[in-house]
Amino acid sequence: MKHLTLILLLCLIQNVNSQRLYGSLTAGYQYILSQDQPPTYIINSHHQITSPWFWRRESLSFKNSLTAKLKIGYELNDIFGLELSGSYFNTSIEQNSSVSTRHVLKGGFWRITPSFVVNVPYEAIDFYTRIGVSMIGGKIRYRQFFQLDSPANSFSKNTLGYEYTGPISIGFNGSVGIRKRINKLISLIVEIEFIYQNFSPNKGHTKSYEFDGEDQLASYEYPRVDTEIDFGEEQAFAGYQIQDKNVPEKLYRRNYSLSGFAFNIGIRFELWSKSESEEV
Repeated sequence: MKHLTLILLLCLIQNVNSQRLYGSLTAGYQYILSQDQPPTYIINSHHQITSPWFWRRESLSFKNSLTAKLKIGYELNDIFGLELSGSYFNTSIEQNSSVSTRHVLKGGFWRITPSFVVNVPYEAIDFYTRIGVSMIGGKIRYRQFFQLDSPANSFSKNTLGYEYTGPISIGFNGSVGIRKRINKLISLIVEIEFIYQNFSPNKGHTKSYEFDGEDQLASYEYPRVDTEIDFGEEQAFAGYQIQDKNVPEKLYRRNYSLSGFAFNIGIRFELWSKSESEEV
């Protein structure tokens, strides 16, 4: 162990004149791996009474996303570095469960990732690998659309919207990439990223609710038990098991997978280097 520590210290202090501060901008596409879990309820049971078509177990999961990422990094020497990245990405999935019903799930998330970087310089091309711990937060929006043209029904068009929020989720990611130096200040980046992360909402509330164009949330005053949800380890339905109308309904927690593989491309720009500052 002492020998390994000595080797690492020697690597960190070598080539001290190569210390650099840099920033980078990347954009990418991520393929999201689905997570195997049973369908569950994600809307309030109040809507089972008013709109039976809406009340069903959902199994929607995200499939892909587009990401924009900003990074700032510091190279201790030509080999080792530290990096902090911030990114925002959107993802969505749409499904038709019948001719008359459509379901849309959308997510907007931010991710912050501190990472440790190892570079392998080779002439004008640098190979690198990165591993980090990521923190993610954001919200999910879920909308259902029901439309039926039959005059025999009491209504022909309904829309229902929910918003879900949750605590910050911790995950892991790593990447391997190539950096091609264009000149002393700008480099081109191409990388493959591996991500392991889930998002699990713990709160939900009704965002919109319309019958044939009439805004139900504006027209009626609903109790909390009919419009809010607490997601957790137990389930209790309003009107059946919950008598207190001033508490949210309880439903089982559901995880939404944001794990997968991403392909990123971008540019890196040098902000400062020790050798340049010494020459001034």
